[in-house]
Amino acid sequence: YAKTSALRTALALDQGDQVGIVTFGNKDAGRVVLPMTAATERDTVQAGVQKLAQANENTYLLGGLRQADKLLAEVQAAVKHIVVISDGEFDRNEEPILRDLAGRLTRERGITLSVVSIVDRNTDPGFRQMAEVLTREGGGVFLPVEDPRVVPQFVSAEVSRALDRVGRKPNGEGPGPGDPQPKPPEPKPPEPKPPEPEPKPAPQRPQPLLVRALLPSPLLLPQPKPDWPTLD
Repeated sequence: YAKTSALRTALALDQGDQVGIVTFGNKDAGRVVLPMTAATERDTVQAGVQKLAQANENTYLLGGLRQADKLLAEVQAAVKHIVVISDGEFDRNEEPILRDLAGRLTRERGITLSVVSIVDRNTDPGFRQMAEVLTREGGGVFLPVEDPRVVPQFVSAEVSRALDRVGRKPNGEGPGPGDPQPKPPEPKPPEPKPPEPEPKPAPQRPQPLLVRALLPSPLLLPQPKPDWPTLD
């Protein structure tokens, strides 16, 4: 699964990108298996991947992380990202130095660090906490997985996340540096203006109301003139 992850990483990268592989295990025994190589040199990358082999070793990460730092020191790139793949718990004695190194990688050299680790119910909670702190100091994420088969997918997701920081997509998921750019969307036609409201009719002038006496009444004496005034 580590080999598959490395190959998928190279395939996801494009012209101008580089990939390297470092192994770690015994104390101070970090080893460069593949120096920084153009991701498009598929045969060279695959030959480096084939050098990976299982060994009965411990899980001292510091030596490998220092080797990765050296590899990236001379690289000029917008994104520098280290993805650690492990099936064991890092030696806790190295924690203070690892945290310090991860912080300096991010602050001083712009290198981020993420960890993909195979875990199970017997994994020490202290290791999980250590990995969380380490990746937080390194500006990355800790991704614990219980099924080793999904490790390559998690590594691919980390590549996508790193490229997204500079507005790129993995190779095959969008236009690369030399590909034609998509046409801009057609402008939308202007929305029609709402119809003008019809003018309201002018209010009608009240008509005079004629008031007339219908029956004789003592209240109306003396008899008024024949024509009563109008009331407005």
